[in-house]
Amino acid sequence: MVPGDCNATIAATLAELVDLNWAPTFAFLDQQSTEVQWPTIECLARHKRPDKPKTELWLLCASGLLPRGLKLRNQEIDTAVAERMTRMFGTDIWLEALTAVRRDLLSGAQFRSELTNLMRWRLEHEFGYQATLDFQVINTAGSGIFDMIFATDHWAGEKIMNDLYSKATSRTPVLRQRALLQRRQTKLEEGGIQGLFDMADFGPTAPAAAGFEVKHQPVPPHPPYRLPR
Repeated sequence: MVPGDCNATIAATLAELVDLNWAPTFAFLDQQSTEVQWPTIECLARHKRPDKPKTELWLLCASGLLPRGLKLRNQEIDTAVAERMTRMFGTDIWLEALTAVRRDLLSGAQFRSELTNLMRWRLEHEFGYQATLDFQVINTAGSGIFDMIFATDHWAGEKIMNDLYSKATSRTPVLRQRALLQRRQTKLEEGGIQGLFDMADFGPTAPAAAGFEVKHQPVPPHPPYRLPR
């Protein structure tokens, strides 16, 4: 474990591992919003030898939470959050999508989708990743909270993560229903009414047990949004 800000320590840490830059490497970038900066992602993407598959990245992209941080519907956006987003994406091109949503040219959902798409597009086109897969995590209201973006340069990594995303997609409806029932039951019990449901009946493996599976359908990223000229 290396303490400190990963953006400040990543280069030196990877330099110590240069003799192992032939080995399969996986990096989980677990950020709350915009803590990971683009140069850190670049260090990881370029860590491996040119004749080996790139470092596989699994990145939390909080596209569903960033509009709130920006104070999107206020007269003035939060410039500090905007600057951090630019450092994370490594470009300010996302500001065109921001302008579009504030002019009602894009919906809020489209804006969030464009943020995720931009990260995937840049991973593929700036670093040459063979594929990026996206899985959206939603809340009980059905709104996207954040996206898990997986970037790989190897067919096996793509197949494994696509299978995992398919399983997660299949389980999402039951998990959401379980959360809704749990919330309702908690409110009833707080009011002195005994809950009606045995939550053990709503386990996360229920879809698999019922033979229900939804295949994750990966869609390639499209060019970043640009304002009409």
